[in-house]
Amino acid sequence: MPRLRSRATILFEVDGEIVVDEKLAKLLMLIDEKKSILAASRILKLAYSRAWESIVKAERKLGVKLVEARRGGRGGGGAMLTSYGRK
Repeated sequence: MPRLRSRATILFEVDGEIVVDEKLAKLLMLIDEKKSILAASRILKLAYSRAWESIVKAERKLGVKLVEARRGGRGGGGAMLTSYGRK
């Protein structure tokens, strides 16, 4: 007899439209940990542009900033979650 496992997924919706899914939640947690969108997207095997697109799309739907990014590349750039992004 096969073993059954239970699994739950939490999604956040606004007006019936999914705003934050499991993948975006993982991306945000990794950005918080690594302080880098690029590093987080590489861990998830997600294109950097797709990661940014997901963040911007969620920010537009929510009307708040989730991530503050600084340009600058190696040694000068980085990203951090806003207080709302941590929620």
